[in-house]
Amino acid sequence: MSAAAQAELELAVKEYQGLQKDLDKQMDTRQKIVAQLHESEVVQKELEIVEPTGEVYKLIGPALFKQEQPMALDAVTQRVRMFTESIKTTEATIERMQKSMEEKRERLITLQQAAQASRLEQMKPQ
Repeated sequence: MSAAAQAELELAVKEYQGLQKDLDKQMDTRQKIVAQLHESEVVQKELEIVEPTGEVYKLIGPALFKQEQPMALDAVTQRVRMFTESIKTTEATIERMQKSMEEKRERLITLQQAAQASRLEQMKPQ
């Protein structure tokens, strides 16, 4: 196996491993966003139960601040929409990364097969 082919194979492996790490990060990000979405949906359901004239408090740092129910519900609804859009964006990114990884994996297999064929060729008696 030539040095150039070996270098190309090593580069392909590093690229694949880098993509795998990036994909893992995106999956973690998606998981965190989904958790935040579920939490916001619970808050949204609770706020929908409260009457519009009911008292709602928001924790900001160590203090509780009174907030009107319609405003609180509006803010939580917007946050739910934001998290939903963020999940869609993250899933699209994950899908693109998986496609790229599949292409790199196929290229890696081709390079490994070529390297193996080269080694077998070198082992043949002349």
